[in-house]
Amino acid sequence: MGKAYLSIDIWSPVYDELKIIIAISCLLYASYHDLKTRLVPKWIWWFMGIPALIFYGVEAYGRNPALLIMLLPLFGTLVEALVERDELSDIRVTWPFFLIYLVSFAGFVWGYITMRDEPLFLGALSAVAVSIFFFVLYYTNVIHGAADAKALVMLTLLFYRYPDFTGLFAHNPPEELSVLFPFSLSVLLLASLTVVLLPLYFLVLNLMKGDKSFPEMLLGYRLDIESARKRKVWPMLVVENGRPRRILLPRKYMEIDWDALENAGIKRLWVTPKVPFIVPITIGFVLTLIFGNPVFYLF
Repeated sequence: MGKAYLSIDIWSPVYDELKIIIAISCLLYASYHDLKTRLVPKWIWWFMGIPALIFYGVEAYGRNPALLIMLLPLFGTLVEALVERDELSDIRVTWPFFLIYLVSFAGFVWGYITMRDEPLFLGALSAVAVSIFFFVLYYTNVIHGAADAKALVMLTLLFYRYPDFTGLFAHNPPEELSVLFPFSLSVLLLASLTVVLLPLYFLVLNLMKGDKSFPEMLLGYRLDIESARKRKVWPMLVVENGRPRRILLPRKYMEIDWDALENAGIKRLWVTPKVPFIVPITIGFVLTLIFGNPVFYLF
């Protein structure tokens, strides 16, 4: 461990408390909008991302100013998260972005050469790698909402290491393993577990209603088309070339043509709800704070 330029260990729990306050405030606000409109204000991510870089910078300076070099790839990650892209094909590397990514990569290489054994460097490296993983999940349609991916990336940048908040945390991984299974992955795991219960709920609901069609009965429920128009749902049917075609998983930003479905003679159809995934992410965040990493309960 490098020379401590500030008594950072004294203030580290305070920083973690501030991070938690920032994260929970932003996630609750985002959850409210996600539930109400399925849209999250874009400015909310600035209130998580900018403090994340400040917290890392303060901690890095306190431990070893050379660690500040990792602000470059962290900044590049933040820029990528704040840019609006819907698909992988939307990526256009203009000169400003090329320079940002080039400098970010140079900062990573320099940091790896000079400080690869520093825990804080490894935490920053893990944050960048996991953020890239979340980008891939979004661009490959595993994570549907841009806000969902942004929330996970911002949590990754804020919590580049597990919080040191004595009294709340249990079963967090050892420092050397936290790089492989960082805080935000625990949040995603717990958030996903809440969503995994949905097929069971749909199954019971549809059996009680007598609606049976596999696998639709595991993915949603049936509604009259007039009711479906007013709900935040995706139809499991689309009209192509004048004929209805089943589509179980909606494509990202798919336009819904309810009139075409009605004109095709469809009165009642299977739909799947637009899940406000920010809410499970918020629940996963709180559960991770309380119980720690669920994977390490096994060890």
